[in-house]
Amino acid sequence: MPALLAVSLITLFLGGSLLATRQLEGAIGRSDAVLAGRVAATATSPAGYNAATRANGIH
Repeated sequence: MPALLAVSLITLFLGGSLLATRQLEGAIGRSDAVLAGRVAATATSPAGYNAATRANGIH
């Protein structure tokens, strides 16, 4: 019985770690998209950069 409990806890921990990793990857992907939008807007004009920055909630 203690072995079953140990296996259950290890499985739970690994599952939580995987979920946290996926959430982090998603956050990194979003920040990459924001950066790409800023670069594109900056290449166009400083006003475009400011608008893109405000649209992303970064002041």
